[in-house]
Amino acid sequence: MAAPRHGRICTQRGLWLRTDLLWFPHRTSLMQLFLHRLLRARKRVDATDARTDLCQLYYSSTRAKPGFITVDFLVSGPKTSVTTIRAALVVLDEIARERQAIAIFANIGNSRISERILLRWGWQPHAERLGKHHWIKRFYDGYPESNVQRYLASPPPKENN
Repeated sequence: MAAPRHGRICTQRGLWLRTDLLWFPHRTSLMQLFLHRLLRARKRVDATDARTDLCQLYYSSTRAKPGFITVDFLVSGPKTSVTTIRAALVVLDEIARERQAIAIFANIGNSRISERILLRWGWQPHAERLGKHHWIKRFYDGYPESNVQRYLASPPPKENN
């Protein structure tokens, strides 16, 4: 049986917690986004609660286009820091490196993530005819230098020689 082509990257307080492999993609609709926002607004969350700085990034790749990864959905709250979102994207870059993907696609419509910061992180506008929220990160010239160690929740174990 083939390995799952879908996953969820969980980051919190700027650190990578885990990556869960999923057998089915996490697709969403505008109605689900509306309901998610409505229910989240009704909940009262303590500002000191660690869950407020949490990011879950759902991604997929298909058998038809194995060289491409798509960001399906990103769950974050009003207290989620840019560092926490950046950690999820760095882990996604590592997944792209591991899968030898040539590009990552995303539809980014978050007012807290500016065009300037996306350009700094290596993303480029894509499919302008579909709107200004479509972005792509290409790996045609190789992968960015890995700095995933910086975002690990606990240091990697030392090798004994």
